Amino acid sequence: MIASCFVLCLQSDGADVVRVSFNTPGSRVDRELTTELRLDRRQRQVQLDVKSPWKKLNVRGSLVNDAALKKAMLSATVDETAQYSVTAEVQVKHQSISYLQTR
Repeated sequence: MIASCFVLCLQSDGADVVRVSFNTPGSRVDRELTTELRLDRRQRQVQLDVKSPWKKLNVRGSLVNDAALKKAMLSATVDETAQYSVTAEVQVKHQSISYLQTR
């Protein structure tokens, strides 16, 4: 049995990718363990994919950091069936304050 293991790191155009994988190709038993993390700084998005003989997990996240809106979103899928998500959002509204002085 021959095992393969590798780590891959890529960086381009504001995006970073790290992939770690272990496998025994040609084996009767599935032993593939792979994790991949993608970070896109320009789009403010993150993606995590994990594959193992027991579970498969996909996580996606994004951020919005505008002057009028602050928002974080995260979603996860387990075994391509169960889906979970959460969103947090704050709207920023500036109002001018005026004072009336009377005598």
